[in-house]
Amino acid sequence: MLISNYENDSWRSKRIEKCMRLWIAIMGVSRVQASQLIYSLHDYKGDLHVLWLHEPTERQKMAFAEAWGECGESIVRHSTDTSTAPYVEV
Repeated sequence: MLISNYENDSWRSKRIEKCMRLWIAIMGVSRVQASQLIYSLHDYKGDLHVLWLHEPTERQKMAFAEAWGECGESIVRHSTDTSTAPYVEV
């Protein structure tokens, strides 16, 4: 799974990791299972962009909304178009 953020801020990276841990807990899946669903996560100025390998379910989307909300933010955008992903693996 690729993770990136605006201006490579370390606090944003920690926030995305927290969101991912919360999402995994909410969904009851492992990190490996999550990586089979999610191509990348990107924090752009507080907006979380989730790039999926397959079309996500409403439950998966709502779980990200809940997890991102726990991180103090509210905007989550979902996409399945991996051809335009400008992310760097970390």
